[in-house]
Amino acid sequence: MKNLNNSAAASDFRTLFTRAIMHELKTPIGKGRIIAEMIDDDINRHRLINVFRRLDGLVDEFAKIERLTAQNYEMNIKKCSIKKILNASFDILMLEPEQFKQKIGVKLPSKNAYIDADLDFLPLAFKNLIDNAIKYGNDGYVSITLERGVLSFCNKGEVLHKLFDKNREPFVHSYKSDKKDKTLGGMGLGLYITDNIFKIHGLKLEYEYTNGYHRFFVNLIAP
Repeated sequence: MKNLNNSAAASDFRTLFTRAIMHELKTPIGKGRIIAEMIDDDINRHRLINVFRRLDGLVDEFAKIERLTAQNYEMNIKKCSIKKILNASFDILMLEPEQFKQKIGVKLPSKNAYIDADLDFLPLAFKNLIDNAIKYGNDGYVSITLERGVLSFCNKGEVLHKLFDKNREPFVHSYKSDKKDKTLGGMGLGLYITDNIFKIHGLKLEYEYTNGYHRFFVNLIAP
């Protein structure tokens, strides 16, 4: 019982410590953005403001991940269009308009498709898949399609031999070996978080590699 209590106390301390760090980061980021607003040069002002916006967004992401890993969250499920969720994920990426055109292609049905989703978490899962495809693909481009209820994120790249563990369970092995296995590039933690976000939505993230293209996909239609 003593060990259990110590473990619980350690977990509570880590949670409080993590939240304290994120809270303390907010103040200098806010001050930095205010100072950036005062710069006369338009180009440098815009660049600095975007840097502080990105830092602020990262702190918010860390807060969501902390809630997810600590299982300290209450799902706020609402009926949302896939387009709205994707747009929320694009906002998190903070790409410039010209970067967006160069890096992302989106093909959705003319008729809006809807899903029950938590708008805090599901856009983060989409964002991770998009970010991984851009960062670790051969050409820095990701194609997003929705066909027959299946949402796919495709990018060109080399085969990842260790994406699955010996039991063919996806993403678990890649997370555990992330620091050791350079062939994954750093996708492990992002995939692990993404996989868990889909799970809490009752969805299954799947993967295939065909003709030089990686495809992460999820069936949004309940079986």
